[in-house]
Amino acid sequence: MSSISSLSPVREKLIIASFMSIIATILLLLTVAGQFWQPDLAGGKSEIRRYWQDLRNGKPFTLDEATLAVYNGTKHESTRVIQFHENWVQWLASFAYEPLQRTQNTELLIEGQMAECSERAQILKTIAEDFGYSCRFVGLGGHVVLEVAEDGDWRVADPEFGITFPVDVTRLASPLQEPAIVESLRSRGVNDEQIANYLSILQSQEDNCRLPIGESISPRLKMLEDGCGWLAWIIPAAFYLSAIGYVLSARHGIPQVE
Repeated sequence: MSSISSLSPVREKLIIASFMSIIATILLLLTVAGQFWQPDLAGGKSEIRRYWQDLRNGKPFTLDEATLAVYNGTKHESTRVIQFHENWVQWLASFAYEPLQRTQNTELLIEGQMAECSERAQILKTIAEDFGYSCRFVGLGGHVVLEVAEDGDWRVADPEFGITFPVDVTRLASPLQEPAIVESLRSRGVNDEQIANYLSILQSQEDNCRLPIGESISPRLKMLEDGCGWLAWIIPAAFYLSAIGYVLSARHGIPQVE
């Protein structure tokens, strides 16, 4: 009886170590799945990813074509939220802090193929920056566009509608630019009411907000999202280390036969 009772704490520690190892493995597999496997909802390689790969293979970058590629490669959707398999830590954290339901991760946005104006601008920003272009977000009181530096001048790109302009937001807000704006929007099938609203938010410059070059649309949320990404690796590692600690502790608890 004494030998059996002396082994009970050892067995208990080994059981705990096994349990923690199983949890760590499950969490690690979820993290790996989120990093390296994303379902392509279109049933094939997305148009944006094909275009991006063509650029990396030597195709010249043009802002007009890149903006149109993002427009064609995504569907406007304001309810796109982070999925459990994409980042399980962020998914869980979003129940406590609702803004974390959204993602600023370009890879996830491309694979999900659903995005609203700021998220489409995020995709375009990442692609343009990949080829050395300086970019900055501009908020227009409820709508977000991107300014891209090209040939020494800032140009407006609006991937929400797949259109670009040869001027920055300040100059675009001039009444002289209205005909070009109207023509561009009508070419995308935008109705007159939406066009009037677009002109209104563009020309009400008091609530327009231009972010610094390269800055995220929400730096604080981006930091939290990145932190969730790191935790998705750290938490499984912590479980593995704890399991190892229990195994070592159990070994020290095994009676030595002399």
